[in-house]
Amino acid sequence: RDQDQDNQDPWPTDQYQPAINSANLRNLIVSLISQLEHSHQYKEREEAAKLIKAFVKYNRDLSKSYAQSILNCLFQRIDQDKKQKITTPFISALLEVMREISFVDPDATKPYIGQIFPLILDSVKD
Repeated sequence: RDQDQDNQDPWPTDQYQPAINSANLRNLIVSLISQLEHSHQYKEREEAAKLIKAFVKYNRDLSKSYAQSILNCLFQRIDQDKKQKITTPFISALLEVMREISFVDPDATKPYIGQIFPLILDSVKD
């Protein structure tokens, strides 16, 4: 074996730098929000919503700063899709995102309470 190989760190420390990871996670959430906003297919929107839910669930500190943006995107998407038939899995994914955001930042969800309950009732009807 080469002595240089023995001295190399098997775990590069830049992978674990919070500043680097935070920047990558911020890019991820912005791209997921964009995918949810601009996708034309329900399946892609549903997948983006599920990934956003996982992001919010496992990155509570970072996602708190994005809670309002995520909720704005969700409700804009719902308003745009009211003209079409929203699929039940998509509504379910949106409700799961809202649930996770309500755990992270309850104050962010308060303005949307009046819009959340009709959505829940519509999903129960299906």
